[in-house]
Amino acid sequence: YKDVTFSYIYNSGPGTLGVFKPEEQRVKMVSSLGLKVDPVVNGFKETPGTDSALIGLENAEKLKDSDIVFTFYTDAKNRKEIEGQKLYGEIPAIKKGAVVASNDNSFVTASSIINPLTVPWTIERYLPIIDEAVKKAGK
Repeated sequence: YKDVTFSYIYNSGPGTLGVFKPEEQRVKMVSSLGLKVDPVVNGFKETPGTDSALIGLENAEKLKDSDIVFTFYTDAKNRKEIEGQKLYGEIPAIKKGAVVASNDNSFVTASSIINPLTVPWTIERYLPIIDEAVKKAGK
């Protein structure tokens, strides 16, 4: 995954967009696989106590240099709703389908609570999805 940049994003419903900062445990785990956090993420102001920044959908274009995007959805309906938003859909990684995402609640939970039990289980499931996203990104 050398030279592949990523952003780990989230939403709390239509019209919202947040980014997890490099020190957040999910981002740390993904970084440990060799992926690089998109440098733009460092410039976003952290929401105190969250290891994340709520940047707003109007700033989605700032993620233009992220080769791939990690995120999660509550279910297939939520994914369709979020990805159907014009500004969200214009993020280059989203447009290319270079997205590492799941709406499987057990996977979302395991990849969010990093510990010795969840990491091997999560990585086994992550790698094929990451490989596909990297391929779609043209890397």
